[in-house]
Amino acid sequence: MSREFKNIDAELKSDLETQFGQKVEVVNTRPHRLFVTIDRDNLVEVIQYLKEKHGLTYLSTITGLDAVEHFEVIYHLFLDGAQINVKAIIPTDDPRIASVTPMLPIANWYEKEVSEMLGITIEGHPNPEGYMQLPEDWPEGEYPLRKNWPAKERGVR
Repeated sequence: MSREFKNIDAELKSDLETQFGQKVEVVNTRPHRLFVTIDRDNLVEVIQYLKEKHGLTYLSTITGLDAVEHFEVIYHLFLDGAQINVKAIIPTDDPRIASVTPMLPIANWYEKEVSEMLGITIEGHPNPEGYMQLPEDWPEGEYPLRKNWPAKERGVR
């Protein structure tokens, strides 16, 4: 028995572009897959819209990336059989983004990991203190997933 999915790609792409205009760039490269790029200031608005208008409830993970010229935080979402990746661009000189944990509680752990490993401040996170992955005596201000982190000097690589 196979499961049938609604093909919402074109509808969702059109809806996001209509609702947010220049605030979003939506690319549909293959069936059931949307890539949405936004400025960090639009994150909560876009996620809230997907939740309220389209019934979004499932976040599978959050990926943080040091792209050298900026950071990227990518929210991997699923909606009616479509995978939606919402990528927020964050300047390296002001590494902060709003928390989506109040809307999607599963984001709690993922946001904390992005903060811990990349040094991106998650504004409004319910529990920003302490480490989850790193040892408690980890040096403050050192973020091991940043490309400029001196791993070789620390004997890690």
